[in-house]
Amino acid sequence: MINRKLLQYLCCPKCKFDLVKQDNFLVCKKCGEKYKIWHGIPILADLDNLSKHLRGQVKYFEREDKNRPGYRLREWQKSYLRRLRNNFLPKRNEVLIDVGTGSGYMAVEMAKESLITIACDLSIKELIKLKGVVEKKHLEKNLFLVCCSAENLPFKNKIADYLVSNAVLEHLPKEKRAIQEISRVCKSKSGLMITVPLNLKYVLPFFWPLNIIHDKKIGHLRRYSKKILEKKFGRCNFKIKKVFYTGHFIKVLGVLLQIFLKIYRLDKLLEDFDQKAENKKYGASNICVIFER
Repeated sequence: MINRKLLQYLCCPKCKFDLVKQDNFLVCKKCGEKYKIWHGIPILADLDNLSKHLRGQVKYFEREDKNRPGYRLREWQKSYLRRLRNNFLPKRNEVLIDVGTGSGYMAVEMAKESLITIACDLSIKELIKLKGVVEKKHLEKNLFLVCCSAENLPFKNKIADYLVSNAVLEHLPKEKRAIQEISRVCKSKSGLMITVPLNLKYVLPFFWPLNIIHDKKIGHLRRYSKKILEKKFGRCNFKIKKVFYTGHFIKVLGVLLQIFLKIYRLDKLLEDFDQKAENKKYGASNICVIFER
């Protein structure tokens, strides 16, 4: 059963008109397009006709997350939550959209703080798994799940006080379209968190081969710098408030050692090292930018 409160934020991804519930579907009032509701989650994307690249991405991450343990907030996730809270101080009943939610940690933790949170992803399997977490933590009243594409968001204009999209843009064939959609659904005064892989020229040369192999394996189509992100989002009137650099040498090396030696007790120590270097560009792997407008 879909929470009817969610309907006030949704629109048809094709024509951006209002949707109404009819049986187990959402139907567009204008174009008549029907969208299935599965396990209480509206599927507002044509999953059968995704591009070859996006189909591959969905399969890859579903396979990678198949054996993921139950919900657990990891140290690096706590760091991203800290960056969001410290820069925006989100308030009760403000709206946050988490585009490409994955495990859903950002949406879950913000919903705990009484924000109205919409977690969206292209994988219905991942969302069904996340639904179990939402129910277990009794967050159904203010955390809503939507299956959709970041390139064609099914949300009404100017509904989001905050939007988070971590590790998403680099996977999208229609990146420009996704940025336009992000701008459309954000309010005229809003906050934005974007995290993407850092341009290779700032990565230590020793790690170039590893990063190139990883990019190909995971489906990265591009990398970014502060200048590139500033230009792309500046066209939508977003201004940079703060920049963080993550995944520095010590952390990457520590993660690799944990994998090879099967030691999983260094997360806090490694994250502390990474936080101390989060203002240093050279030697990082990712860039996290806080925008506002």
